[in-house]
Amino acid sequence: MPKLKTHKASKKRVKVTATGKVLVWPTGARHVMSGKSSKKRRHMRRARPLKLTDQKRVLRGLVQPVRSKPAGGEGESPAKEQ
Repeated sequence: MPKLKTHKASKKRVKVTATGKVLVWPTGARHVMSGKSSKKRRHMRRARPLKLTDQKRVLRGLVQPVRSKPAGGEGESPAKEQ
């Protein structure tokens, strides 16, 4: 079985809890907060759990299989006998 690597872009956008839930933070909470109500700003501070269908899709996308290298390795030259 090939090694599995984490998809780094996905990792930065979600958090997986110990119970397996996937938490995401709301969009629009980085700048231009002055135009938003206090209630909206307060609610944007918290992460929200994803729905179960989206959660399965995101978890599947977090892990990417690594393609195996061809036999013999790259850059190796056979030993020359003299």
